[in-house]
Amino acid sequence: MDIYDDAEWTAMVIDDLRAAIEHGRSIEEVAEFYAVWGTVDEVARKAKELGLCPPDGKMTAHPENDRP
Repeated sequence: MDIYDDAEWTAMVIDDLRAAIEHGRSIEEVAEFYAVWGTVDEVARKAKELGLCPPDGKMTAHPENDRP
């Protein structure tokens, strides 16, 4: 746990997430680069909520948990 756990997703953070996905970053890359956003699964959940799909089509580090 760190100071960013349970932090709000601000408009700026959402814009950065959208831009990263649109520029070909995977969910894992985005979560690693922007560690303050939470875990891979949290980033995947937010991307899915926003209707964003990474280029590899995988929304989580555990594809068996992905739902179409």
